[in-house]
Amino acid sequence: MRMSINFQQLSEKELIEAYGDLLKELKSRKIIKGKNVIGDLAEWMVINHYNSTSGLPTLSAAPPGTIDFDAIGKNGKRYSIKATSGQVTGSFFGLPAPSEPQTQFNPKFDYVIIVKFDTDYRLEKIAEISWEQFLALRKWLPRQNAYNLNVSQKLLAQAKIVFSHS
Repeated sequence: MRMSINFQQLSEKELIEAYGDLLKELKSRKIIKGKNVIGDLAEWMVINHYNSTSGLPTLSAAPPGTIDFDAIGKNGKRYSIKATSGQVTGSFFGLPAPSEPQTQFNPKFDYVIIVKFDTDYRLEKIAEISWEQFLALRKWLPRQNAYNLNVSQKLLAQAKIVFSHS
């Protein structure tokens, strides 16, 4: 059962205070950790979904300060979790630019898990791709000196869809 709050009845001041109270409660329940609310929500949703769905690996959050991945599976695999409400993910840093030698380099993670929210930030889809798929699908962002992923039909057709809100 979804609880409904009539935000229209709140003044602007009350609405802002309600947001602050919500963030405080989300932090106290360890749903979010910091200021990246959408990213933290995505990580929490993924870990809970994987851990409560048979056939998916059991995940735990990576230790604070871990770079390049957000969760670790009991299977020893590393998972980078990216959230989006649009068509592109956040950035992946620390990989060689296309102009640099692309010879063997150590994978930063084993899988990318993409959490797709709708425009109202409700969970729409969770998709998983391998490191090899990431390398084939990534797009270079020269101004950021990083890569991202376009959450396209091509990507989704290759991905393992682990959740879809129909």
